Amino acid sequence: MPERLTVILKQPIANVRVRNLSDTAHAGAPTSAPGEASRHLSAANVEHVRAALEAQLQAQHQEQSQQFQQMAAQLRQQVDSEMAALHSARAALQQAGGELSKMRQQILVDSEQQLLNLAVEIARKVLMQDIQAQRHEIAPIVEAALAQLPSRDGVTVRLNPADHQRCIASLPADEGHVRFVPDPSVPPAGCIVESGEGIVESDVESHLAGIAQNFKVES
Repeated sequence: MPERLTVILKQPIANVRVRNLSDTAHAGAPTSAPGEASRHLSAANVEHVRAALEAQLQAQHQEQSQQFQQMAAQLRQQVDSEMAALHSARAALQQAGGELSKMRQQILVDSEQQLLNLAVEIARKVLMQDIQAQRHEIAPIVEAALAQLPSRDGVTVRLNPADHQRCIASLPADEGHVRFVPDPSVPPAGCIVESGEGIVESDVESHLAGIAQNFKVES
């Protein structure tokens, strides 16, 4: 029986692996190096992580793209709605402006008509007061009516009895061939001139109506 050999070490030996005798039987079998296996495992993990990150990034990109499209559609719809509201408001303002312009024009026309009617009424009252007080002159009224005729031959002038004598006394002598006839149907300060060419009527109301019509035409 061989003798047992005892070895005493002064320092410990690190990374010493003791194998059983049974392991020696397989010593000649080929084995993978630990570093090479680790490198294969690390490459597989990196590829897996890269694929996972790419999938995650693609999913996030699709989600963000969908969100952007939804936001763009909502914004476009909101802008279209606001533009439609602005167009409606603009049309309403234009219509209101047109109506206001018409109202303003109508108010001006009505105001002018009211002022004209008031002026005519005041003139009528003043003239009537003068006529009642016999402060009017009948001769200029008759002269204006005669001036509308081409000839004074065979002319008859009808006058209110209150104006008949005053008219004869105030007319010039060359009017002697004109016949003056008192007529109670003729209003004071008026006259009716009859001739072969036609009839001319002159009175306060017709003069005031003519003045009012002239103002309307000028305005």
